[in-house]
Amino acid sequence: MHRGLRHPRYVPPGGGLTDVMLITRKGKLSDLTPELFSGLYFDQMKTLQEIGEMFGVSRVAVHNWFCRNLKSGTKQLRPHKVSLCTLDPAFLEVWTPEMAYVLGLFATDGAVGKNRAVLTSTDLELVEKTKALMRTDHPIRVVSPRGISRKIQYRLDVSSSVFVAGLEKHGIVATKSLTLRFPQMPDDCIRHFLRGCWDGDGSFYYERRGQKFRGSYVSGSRQFIERFVDSLRNIGICKWVLHDGRHVKTSEPISIYTLNRGNSTSYSFRLSGDNAISFGLFLYESVPESMYLKRKHDIFRNALLREMHPAAGTREASGFKEVL
Repeated sequence: MHRGLRHPRYVPPGGGLTDVMLITRKGKLSDLTPELFSGLYFDQMKTLQEIGEMFGVSRVAVHNWFCRNLKSGTKQLRPHKVSLCTLDPAFLEVWTPEMAYVLGLFATDGAVGKNRAVLTSTDLELVEKTKALMRTDHPIRVVSPRGISRKIQYRLDVSSSVFVAGLEKHGIVATKSLTLRFPQMPDDCIRHFLRGCWDGDGSFYYERRGQKFRGSYVSGSRQFIERFVDSLRNIGICKWVLHDGRHVKTSEPISIYTLNRGNSTSYSFRLSGDNAISFGLFLYESVPESMYLKRKHDIFRNALLREMHPAAGTREASGFKEVL
């Protein structure tokens, strides 16, 4: 017997329920029997896509299973209807804070295929907010834990050749993990793009030893992370070195570290202390809740309160009090 899955449910500010297509069963395709399929498909009128999600496979896999096991019978599949979803074709054409943030998310957690782009995250809130910012009715699907993953994933599936072309124009292509480029954009959009990247692959935390506040970021593209670090230097976040017994700020950029794991190579940088606080202020000041992942934002907010950083008081009048 298949046990149901419990799914955390994100409620957007102001209430309202999501339209996430929830999976209520968990199994594998080998568990599917003709009797079970008939009950789900013909009696409960579920689609092949919905049945596939129950068993962690695609619609095509369920269709192939039907052809092998039930096609010779009297019952036939219903005609497959392709639903047409709406999406502003000009969303990626004009630089706005919303567009820059969404682009940063797809640069980190997105995947691009032929006429299709997918954003996948274990944070339902993040996928819901992305969908709302894009003002699209493309569905959010739930992917059951499988393989080494032990978490439920949420997937925004955007079938649009125009949207894919827009991503590719900004350097987000099918093989982006190793070749991702940092796009050219107006200065006032950089922090929104970086916040999208940070919500995807960045983290704020306190180290276990010493309880020092830190931030870290990882990317598979050396070129991309170098441009990321250049952006930090442009806003005054640079390397600190020990000089005459005290730490002083230099004109050098933050160090980039190379991580080799098996056949894969990735690159990372770390921020600590004042650098991490300054970067968090840069990311979040006067930004509405609809444009950040609350979990990471709250880690920074709590760190700011804990550190009692002087910048928190000086920026309150300019609107940063909203973050606190």
